[in-house]
Amino acid sequence: MAKAIKALWIGFFLLMMSTSGHAKSQLIGAGATLPYPLYSKLFSMYSEKNNVKINYQPTGSGSGIMQLRNGTLDFGATDSFVTNKEMAQFNGQILHIPICIGSVAIIYNLKDITQLKLTADLLAGIFLGDITSWDDPKIKALNPNIKLPKQKIVPIRRADSSGTSYIFSHYLSSLSPKWKATVGEGMSVKWPVGAGTKFNVGVTNMVQDISGSIGYVSLPYAIENKVSVASIKNKSGQWISPTLKSTIASAKIKLPADSRVSITDTPVADGYPISGFTWIIVYKDAEKAKMSFEEAKDLKKLLIWMLTEGQVYADFMNYASLPTVLVKPSIEQVNKMVYKGQAIPE
Repeated sequence: MAKAIKALWIGFFLLMMSTSGHAKSQLIGAGATLPYPLYSKLFSMYSEKNNVKINYQPTGSGSGIMQLRNGTLDFGATDSFVTNKEMAQFNGQILHIPICIGSVAIIYNLKDITQLKLTADLLAGIFLGDITSWDDPKIKALNPNIKLPKQKIVPIRRADSSGTSYIFSHYLSSLSPKWKATVGEGMSVKWPVGAGTKFNVGVTNMVQDISGSIGYVSLPYAIENKVSVASIKNKSGQWISPTLKSTIASAKIKLPADSRVSITDTPVADGYPISGFTWIIVYKDAEKAKMSFEEAKDLKKLLIWMLTEGQVYADFMNYASLPTVLVKPSIEQVNKMVYKGQAIPE
């Protein structure tokens, strides 16, 4: 019996020795699904190189904002910045750190048609239910060299609270007075027509399965699934396809002091017009998120790594990295983080 107890104590001592000073920190985040494949890769790579575990759940931008506000996250992720009205509901000031640029591709399922031109007015008409057939004269006028079928248009849209929906609906609200007056913009809006499903992958799958359908998804999902993508007329009158190059171009602007800015309908001549930043949001004072000082340091280091070394993986995974001119001001946002009012060291 004595030997057994001694063995248990030795085992316990060895376990404590093996973990003492090496306890793995854990950071908890949730939110946007648009950047999830990229975040999953970045968090995995960072965890391998550093003694930090990162648990991120792609629950949607609205959920990321809500959970950070409710105190259940260390950081949130969103494709829609927190509004002044929403900010007042938080237990402290929120910082927005742009991580990369997302673009919303308009995908469709039409047999033997791989090139299609659409405008904001046409998209608004389709998702309002005013344009119901692919051979509508308005669509034919923009695509005179394509034999469009007399086939019902089936709009597919998100059924969950989504930053992708925010970018798309914000774009339509900016350019279509009728859309703005009847539907408006938001992460969750009251869609007049169409079939709803959750997440980017859900929309992608439904469009692939339904002939005559059209939907909107984050660009990486369109690229990876090899679906047909429409070219969109931008503010400069150019027909632009969603690519990494045109998405990066859309963000070549000056960031405001708080990084909260929309780049839909970008003024950049070669920029894709349905684009937007995707942010990680944190409390300026990390103690408000019920984090320890060490966790706050780990979070700050992670964010700076994502804005520096981590940027090279964005383009590799079909996400648009930040233009070089935006990296420094984004790091400046991270450096505003404090813990109980005191600066967090590098």
